[in-house]
Amino acid sequence: GKNPLIVFISSWGMNKWEYAVPAHDFAKRGYTVISYTARGFWGSGGQINLAGSLDMADVSTVLDWALANTNADVNRIGLSGISYGGGMSLLAAAHDTRVKSAASMSCWVDMARSFLGNGESIRKEAVRFLQGLAYLTGEVSDDLTELFDDYFHNKDLDFLYTFTYNSSAVNYLDQLNTNKPAIFIANAFSDSLFTPDQFPYEFYDKLTVNKHLEYAPGDHAGPELPGLLGLPDQVWKRAGDWMDYYVRDAKTDLISSMAPIVFNVFDSSDIEAYNTWGDVTNQFATFSLDTNEVLTATAVVKKSQDATPLATITTGHNAGIWGGIAFITATVRAIIEQPLHFTLGLLKRQNAAVFVSSPFSSTQRIRGTAKLHLELIPQTASNGTIVMYLLDVDALTGESKLITFAPWTFKNAVVGQVLSLDAEITMTSYDIPARDSLALVIQTHDPLFLDQNPDKAQLSFLSGSTLSLPLHA
Repeated sequence: GKNPLIVFISSWGMNKWEYAVPAHDFAKRGYTVISYTARGFWGSGGQINLAGSLDMADVSTVLDWALANTNADVNRIGLSGISYGGGMSLLAAAHDTRVKSAASMSCWVDMARSFLGNGESIRKEAVRFLQGLAYLTGEVSDDLTELFDDYFHNKDLDFLYTFTYNSSAVNYLDQLNTNKPAIFIANAFSDSLFTPDQFPYEFYDKLTVNKHLEYAPGDHAGPELPGLLGLPDQVWKRAGDWMDYYVRDAKTDLISSMAPIVFNVFDSSDIEAYNTWGDVTNQFATFSLDTNEVLTATAVVKKSQDATPLATITTGHNAGIWGGIAFITATVRAIIEQPLHFTLGLLKRQNAAVFVSSPFSSTQRIRGTAKLHLELIPQTASNGTIVMYLLDVDALTGESKLITFAPWTFKNAVVGQVLSLDAEITMTSYDIPARDSLALVIQTHDPLFLDQNPDKAQLSFLSGSTLSLPLHA
């Protein structure tokens, strides 16, 4: 009889052999499986289209070929992939009504927000890696060359927004709801490229299809790598169960009982299930940034009229804290269950503002996106970038463990005047043990990002600045 069909789309810089192991597993379960190399890579033909209209036409052509040349069932078709292939699987489900399900891993939903989120901060290290892979393994179009050039020179960013509009599933919500494919998405909390916050909550909430979203510790493609190598992998297992249920029509309780949202907690075997985004963060703890570099827990925040700085830092130099190496550090740290460690006392205080809370009397279960409101004065430059880090300060050793971090860029501020800035620190899932403290570190340079700070400019942080910590009680 006819077989269910699953099509794997290669990741950026990879080829059709990327999914050899999972393809074999799916074939053993009765699927016809096709894996193909995306347009422009490894001699597949054409030029890299950045998941544009030509790529969408390619997906439909592959489906046409499969239906004409194999025993694939037109009524049972699924798409899957990691990274580039994952994003294209989700997009193609909006473009081709034959797709019954998409299992997208380490994917993007909003490409412009991925590249230019956090106040249009430039993700230097991650995007340089993409650029290098493109030139090494593919045929790069003139438009993509221009996009890379503008991005790294921080100019004409409107072109990037325009160029990537058709490459973002967030702009095809209506088509997805009309086509009704079952959507499975799995991403990493510390993804250097497609951070969790590029996935707008409102997009997920407005999807009226069968859907599942999960996050795990690690970096880009890290949670899915074991499955590619034939090792046990919970992401691939759940993706396979999802395809069995919605494409192979093997109805099981595994999927019917699967929660819409799943968080895998760092340094824990716990898997937490939530029904809505509102269930993830059910309260915020608010802290004021106070004198003597203290984070003071507070219920009411009053805007201070005192312009005396709490801290003043100098730009252009790293203070001794960083987010690691793109695509590598967070995944390795997730595997060994050890976050990056720093000693606050060794940080160069002329280049970093450090605020530390009192020890907590109970475990603080951080779930979601922290929000930082800053009252600051750019003393010498109207443009600049800050990088914010949240750390768990160990009560016994005094060492600080990195929880999450994010850059934020401001532009066209008035030198010498107060700038009110509202920034977000990348979503995470982390438990601060009782008796530990929370630290907020703000500096202006991390090798991961192309900061917009002139050398030796100064930033002053004022009272009235607050940190809102997302918690699940």
